Formats: sequence, structure tokens, C-alpha cells
Amino acid sequence: MSNRRMSIDALAYFEAVRATCTLFILLFASFMSYAQRMYSEEEIIAEALRVHPVIQTYSWNVESKSQLEKTAFSLPAPAISTQSPTGEFYALGINQNIDFPGVYIRQRNVLQAETDMARSQLQLTKQQLAWEVRTALADAQYTATQLSFLFEQDSLLRFLRDAAKRQFDAGEIDFLEKAFVELQFGEVHQKLITAQNESLAAIQKVRYLCGLNDLNKVSVFTRDELLSAMLSDSTINVSNAYLDVAKKEVLVADKMIKLERMKVMPGFQFGYLNQTERNSSFTYRWQAGITIPLWWWQYGGRIKASEANAKRAAQNELAVIKSFENSKLDVMSQLNSESQRLNYYFTTGLKEAAALEEASHRFFEAGERNYTTHLRTMNDVLQVKFGYADAVFAYSKALAQFKFINGSN
Repeated sequence: MSNRRMSIDALAYFEAVRATCTLFILLFASFMSYAQRMYSEEEIIAEALRVHPVIQTYSWNVESKSQLEKTAFSLPAPAISTQSPTGEFYALGINQNIDFPGVYIRQRNVLQAETDMARSQLQLTKQQLAWEVRTALADAQYTATQLSFLFEQDSLLRFLRDAAKRQFDAGEIDFLEKAFVELQFGEVHQKLITAQNESLAAIQKVRYLCGLNDLNKVSVFTRDELLSAMLSDSTINVSNAYLDVAKKEVLVADKMIKLERMKVMPGFQFGYLNQTERNSSFTYRWQAGITIPLWWWQYGGRIKASEANAKRAAQNELAVIKSFENSKLDVMSQLNSESQRLNYYFTTGLKEAAALEEASHRFFEAGERNYTTHLRTMNDVLQVKFGYADAVFAYSKALAQFKFINGSN
């Protein structure tokens, strides 16, 4: 009689849970589709690249460097003076120094190289921001997946707790079995509350990065999307701006050496000053000369400093290349490992967990399993689902790093 009563309660429990969950999903989906739109990963990243202050900062840096190119031909301010060469009148004079013409050419080369490097820094910043957004989005999707599993488990355990209480009051189960059901529900419910807070915080971080104030929900990876990503080409095309910035820094340093060496060349001077009588010939009032770089130590010091800076930049480029190669090996290894892990869940883990869950429900409905055994099986199934969520999260993070290394925005 007890088993029959338990079977009847169990059947009612499952029908009620299915109806409640179905109604909730339909209402929730209807509300969400009306109240807000779902943004894709591409839309979120594009919006972040458009509004994030760090992108605006580096964009203005490019504009600043571009404007500085116009100052390549920069002359020192002319010297204007008055003199009284005969003591009878004052003559107005002006004097202008000009560097060796090659200096202005070298200065322009340096400024153009700095502008080019600023563009590479902007591109690097975009790639880093895209990586950060993808990682934050993966975290939000991970917490959303966990939340969906816990919501389903919480709903089932809530109904089981109420059913166990009724059976305990009717004397059909003992106190230990009722207490075990209540304990299991309490633990899952607390995990659900924690997961809700974590999900809100993760979505808030994504919203903060991209500036989409109406982003209140993220989609989780579907099986088809994951399989498509796993089967896509994983060849790394070396277009990472991190390498490009290091290379451009070497170019700027090399051009600085050429500029400092060109500054050793003599410059020119010309001016106008009447140093004789007031009615002297106009042609005799012009003057011209050259500037001689006699103070060799200051020129030599700047040349040696620029050469040292070029060596530093060259070594930094080698260090960046080595770091890039190590990161490339690490991310490819992690992608392969997480792909195999996900493939296990797709081919075996999730299917076996679903079969175990279905069998446990069936035996429980038939009265062949008590609450304790059934809940332990459900906990095991939940752990498999959490393991799947962990695998998706790890793969998503590895994929985000792979796209950064591959130079993706």
C-alpha cells in the first residue's frame, strides 16, 4: 500500500512539475522576447569597440600623432633685434637658423613611424577589449547555464519536499527520509540563490563593457554552435597587433638613430641687419652663415642613447615573439583538450546522464526507489551537467584567447 501511495504521489509530482516548468518557460520566453532583445556576440563586441573609453583614448592618440606629422618642418623662432651700429640711429634686424635639410626629412620619417605605431596600438587595444568581452560573455553564459540546471533541480526538489512532508505526516516514511529531502532542497535552493547573484553580476560586467543598458540576458552555447566552433579551422594566422606593435617600436627606434646622426650635420643661418650708415646699399644689409655642431659630446650622447633604445626595442621584440609562441602552444593544447572533453559530454556523458535520470524517475514513480536513493541519483546527474557547463566555460575561454592570438576583433 505504501509503494502504491508513493507511486501515485510521484506521478502527480512529475505531472505538476512538467506543467509548472512548461508554463514558466513559455511565459518567461514570451516576456523576454517582448521586454528585451537578445544580442549576439558580434553585436556586443561591436558596441564595446564603439563606445568603450579606452578605444576612444587610443583613437585620439592616432589623431594626435597624425597632426604632429605636420610639424616635421619645424623652424626655431626667429630672433628679432634692434641695434645702433653708428650711435646715431637704431636698425631693426631679424635672424633665422635652419637645420640641415636632411633633418626635416628624418623628422618626418620618425613622426610617420610613430603614427603607424599608434595605429597598431589602437588595433591591439581593440583585440584586447574583444578578448575581455568574449571572456566576460563566456562567464555570463556559464552562470546562466548553471542557473538553468539549478532552477530545474530546485523545482523538482521543492515538490519532493512537499510530497515527503505529506507522506511523513501520513506515517508512510520516517523522519530521516523526510529530513534528507529537506536538506537536499535547502542546499540546492541556496546554490540557486548564489547562482542568481553570480549571473546578475556576470551580465552586469558584460553590460559595463559594451554599454548596452538593455542587455539583461545572454544566450548559452548550443550544441550546434559548440560543434561548429570545434570543427572550424584552428590554424593561427599571425596577425596579432601585439607582435605588430613590437615591430613598429623597432622601426621607430631605428629612424630615431638616423635622425640623431643627421643632426650632427651643420645648419644654416640667414638674416637682415643694417650695420652701417642709414643710406647704405640694401644688398649689404643681408647676412648668411652656417651653424657648426662643435659640442660633440651632446650629439654623441643622443646618438648612443638612441642606439641603446634601438637595441632594447629589438630585444623586446624577440621577447614578445617568444611569449607569443608560448601562448600559441598553450592555447592550442588547451583547445584540443577542451574539445576532447566536450566531445565526451556530447557523445557519452550527457546521454548517459539523461538515461540515468529517466530510469531513476521511472523507478521512483513505480515505487521501487525511495527518496534518498532517487535524490542521490539526481545529484549525480546534476554534477554531470555541471561538469558539462565547466567544460563549455573552459572551452569558451580558450576560444576567446585563440581569437585574440589570431588577431580577431
